[in-house]
Amino acid sequence: MWRSEHLVSTNGRYFGGNGKTSEVKLKKLNFNKLNNLSALHDEIIVALPSLASVADANGDLSAVINVEELDSEIWITVPDNTDEAAIAAVVQGHAGAISQLDPSAERQARIAELLAIPRSEWVAAQQRQLLPIAAQELA
Repeated sequence: MWRSEHLVSTNGRYFGGNGKTSEVKLKKLNFNKLNNLSALHDEIIVALPSLASVADANGDLSAVINVEELDSEIWITVPDNTDEAAIAAVVQGHAGAISQLDPSAERQARIAELLAIPRSEWVAAQQRQLLPIAAQELA
């Protein structure tokens, strides 16, 4: 299901460091699954809040997790004490399809918003906006 390898980072700016050189034990987990990397990263942070970025004394954020991918291959680097089974559960539950926004739904919602405003209260910008989005909807 996944592979794990252990690493050592001496760069304190990453993985919860304090800006000073320190040794942090890390592990890199490897999965193979279609993914939406940005959504997967967010799902892992929700499931394991301890992996959220932390601010150092200067207010700079230091990453606690690194998520990389190439096609369907995923590499997740986390501190050594992170629960691998919890990460695996998030990855397995991840819906890998990249969701595409429906521009028609956005246009329809904006048209409904504009039509809810009495026309006597419309400003010029609202009047100019309705015609092109209505035309796109009819095309």
